[in-house]
Amino acid sequence: MQFLRTPDSRFEDLADYPFAPHYLAVDDSYKAGARRFPSLVPILLDDAETAADRKVWRVLERFEKPFMCAFSDGDPVTRRMKAPILKRVPGCRGMPNRTITNAGHFPHQEQPQQCVQAILELYK
Repeated sequence: MQFLRTPDSRFEDLADYPFAPHYLAVDDSYKAGARRFPSLVPILLDDAETAADRKVWRVLERFEKPFMCAFSDGDPVTRRMKAPILKRVPGCRGMPNRTITNAGHFPHQEQPQQCVQAILELYK
């Protein structure tokens, strides 16, 4: 049995963190969803997911409320989406969009301090 958990080192600088890290016993059945994810990313125009993708873009292209984006510097999956989102979503214009450094696909887990700081700076 393996344990899936966030390393304690991720919580060292969060003295007031409201709860202890959660430990979860996992087996291979927990990997079924993750194994399916790559097939959900539309690559070709006739992939089933492209219709849903286009619907989302139609909504985002009209979204004018403040919309701050924070992308990591080390995620090859989302890296290609940064420029189109910043260009096509009106709410991103004039916002302090960020790059979270030394992070991958889950910047909120890998660099929580940078993510929280980005949010707090919106309220200054």
